[in-house]
Amino acid sequence: MSAAIREIAASASRKAVRLKILPRPWNISESRAVLKVLQRYGDVVFFRHLQHETPKPAHNTVVAIFRDYASVDRLMQAQPIRYSLDPTLPHSRTKQISIPGMDHEGEFKLEDFADDESASSTTEDPKLPPEAEQETPFPHQPPIHKVIHPGTGLRDFVMWAEPSTINTQDWAERQPYWNSYDSTEDYAQQDLKKSVPLKGMADLSFKHTKLLDYRIRETNFIRDSRLTLRRLWEGEKVHKENHPTANHGAKNGPRLSRKPRGLPDHVSRPLDEGRSG
Repeated sequence: MSAAIREIAASASRKAVRLKILPRPWNISESRAVLKVLQRYGDVVFFRHLQHETPKPAHNTVVAIFRDYASVDRLMQAQPIRYSLDPTLPHSRTKQISIPGMDHEGEFKLEDFADDESASSTTEDPKLPPEAEQETPFPHQPPIHKVIHPGTGLRDFVMWAEPSTINTQDWAERQPYWNSYDSTEDYAQQDLKKSVPLKGMADLSFKHTKLLDYRIRETNFIRDSRLTLRRLWEGEKVHKENHPTANHGAKNGPRLSRKPRGLPDHVSRPLDEGRSG
């Protein structure tokens, strides 16, 4: 079983690609546009943005796994991939940008985005002002420019792809719902096998707790370790129960005591001692 799992994980790693998108997608709509661009090259079975990945977030980075190797080859040959979106519309408008020297694998036709109501085509305007900021996401890649077309609100995106070095098996084992196989002979799973469509769906673990993000765990730790009035009162109550001799048993309450100057630490006397006469 373990050998089969390792073989599947190794096969998935060879079909995985690491994508770098500049500028960073602002919302879910722009992240969905990245997935739609990848689906033009093949069937995507896994897509995950690493912006909120723990313990090491990776901004502007996406990991995708294709179903076959041919899709990965087509994507590698077509890079860099450029497209434009209109962030001002409810549904992002994906437009074509013609790039000199790019083959057809890297160009997007209008029919590719026929499911978008606001889809149309455009080309770069040579009258636009020079591009401002330059970034180089990968080594040995030409610098790119982040452009927002004045008056239109269009944002130009550039995406690079490279083979991913992620260890798929280790990454899966770090997920909150990963757990080892339990015995399938207990009454709960025997009852589930009668109702679920597949027998494998009856393999559940009731002891596995959901893992929280490290920021949530840190916040909960600070909140739980904070002393409240109730905890102070309970602590004082326990202290009095464990040290009953601390109160001298006076009728009018405990008598305060002090240590006069010059006496050792273990010697003390009441405050009213020596006041008579």
